[in-house]
Amino acid sequence: MMKVMLIILCLLLIKGLEYSFALNTIRVDSLEQIISSLPEKNKARKLIDMAGLCLYSLPQKSIYLSQKAYELATKRNNKIDKIEALRTIGVAFFIQDKYEEALKYYLKSLKISKQVKDENQVAVNLMNIGTLYSAWKKYPVALKYYEDGLEILKKNNENKGLTKVYNNIGMIYLICDKYNDALMSFTNSLKISTMLKDSLGIAHTLDNIGIVYSKKGNYTLALQTMEKALLISERSSDNQGTALTMNDIGEVYMKKKMYEKALFYFEKSLIILKKINDKNAMKICYENMLKVNFASNGNDKFHDYFKSFIAVSDSLSLEENSKQLAELQVKYETEKKDDEINILSKEQKIQTLEISKQKNFRNYLIISVFLVTILVFVIYSRFLIKKRSETTLQKMNQTKNKFFSIISHDLRGPINALFTITDQMTKRFEELSKEEILTSSQKLLKSTENISILLENLLQWSLSQTDRLDFKPAKYNLHDIVVKQISLRITTEKKINILCHISPDVFVFTDVNVLKTVLRNLLNNACKFSYPGGTVEIFAENKDRFYEVQIVDAGIGIKPEDIIKLFRLDVKHSTIGTANENGTGLGLILCKELLEKNGEKIWVESVIGNGSIFKFTLKKNDIC
Repeated sequence: MMKVMLIILCLLLIKGLEYSFALNTIRVDSLEQIISSLPEKNKARKLIDMAGLCLYSLPQKSIYLSQKAYELATKRNNKIDKIEALRTIGVAFFIQDKYEEALKYYLKSLKISKQVKDENQVAVNLMNIGTLYSAWKKYPVALKYYEDGLEILKKNNENKGLTKVYNNIGMIYLICDKYNDALMSFTNSLKISTMLKDSLGIAHTLDNIGIVYSKKGNYTLALQTMEKALLISERSSDNQGTALTMNDIGEVYMKKKMYEKALFYFEKSLIILKKINDKNAMKICYENMLKVNFASNGNDKFHDYFKSFIAVSDSLSLEENSKQLAELQVKYETEKKDDEINILSKEQKIQTLEISKQKNFRNYLIISVFLVTILVFVIYSRFLIKKRSETTLQKMNQTKNKFFSIISHDLRGPINALFTITDQMTKRFEELSKEEILTSSQKLLKSTENISILLENLLQWSLSQTDRLDFKPAKYNLHDIVVKQISLRITTEKKINILCHISPDVFVFTDVNVLKTVLRNLLNNACKFSYPGGTVEIFAENKDRFYEVQIVDAGIGIKPEDIIKLFRLDVKHSTIGTANENGTGLGLILCKELLEKNGEKIWVESVIGNGSIFKFTLKKNDIC
């Protein structure tokens, strides 16, 4: 599924498939004769080229040739040839999953690269080491080497290399479930591939971006992106890219439980994979088709899929056995152990006969294990569904209780206040002075504002709870929106001074309605707990990938034990303001829900007697 570029900036010149095949069949003693016949001046370089031709098919033979090249390069003090010979040995060990040995040769190659101050060679070695640590699942170390190499490639405008490195970094973030970081890396790769008009690179990166959206649960965007990748791959006649993207699209439809469409794409992918004989991808495709068949309760093709899956698996196992035998053959030829080769050859023949005899028994055993696994899976799934239903029901009860609490108590208070004021003004209108009328009108206005805010919060919260809130993030000027929200506030007898310190050139990528709701509630909260004549200040601190918005007041502050209650739906918490203002506690809960659904976060820092700082994040427009 994930098409990771494991070895970047290939080391070697390919002379042709015919020459490569011929080299793979040459014995070690014959290689010695070829080496001795090569011109002395370019002998090391020719050996490195020969090592590259058999690097993937016979890595042990590649190591033997590279070691000879290193000896010759050392004699002639040719450091570039030494760098590439050591790196080729490292790649050969890496292909065999011998990571410690590979790392040893990579580091030697890197050391010489730095000594001769060859930045291109340094970058290649850094990328190879990053790839090794990634395969080793040591992702923080891998990222360190990738980022060091990235700086060199940026400096030298090596755009082709940059696209591959950004993709590799994106894959690490994807594996580590850091989807926003992965999306940013893939987006950087896509920009460069687009600039280079690299169709294959564009298609490859779009498919990776689609995988990120799929992981995030945004299947619509995942399918749109993958379909773009598929169209480009088909136009570029990239059969492998086309097949793998079709498989990825099928997996998205499988997640959406649209099994007919999923099966359609898996079958189309399989047709191409059979043509190009990509058995590893075929195995994955058959496995997905089995999953679809099981999930959709189909049984008409289950036996055919399972039989094909077993056949491909057997074929891969035999090819791997043959490759391992060829590798051992080269190793023992080098060490003069022909007798052991004969033993291995006999063991392979015996193994082939044993496979033939035991095939039926093994198939029955696999089917039995598979059926038991299905049974366990069904039982466990039902348990999870029941547990999830209980959790959902509990949350719904909390939501219902909170709603009725607001309706029965918090909403009734402001409405009663409104009724009392209007009643008094009506009955005593002739007796009231202008000052008393003005005071009553101000109270009436404030009470109406409180009801309006509460009703708006209830509406937003109910839409959020039922997933009917339509998020439409776009580019907005943060300064303008904050100033507008300040101007909309109604002046009260507390006469709070609100100051905006945000630069006019700050742009964010967010949903404007979410931002307005959050600002309205946080400003209302800050004024509520500020002393009369106090000041509320608003800042936006520039972080690496986002802005941190801060709303600062010098009010009464919050106790540490109360801070943990602020954003919780299951805890009833509301504090009287400095002018005896009441509250529901719903505003902060709503802020947290809206920001988190928009991919942001909110928190508070406070000291009793010194005020509070409510902070929340907003994405920068330039990385979205």
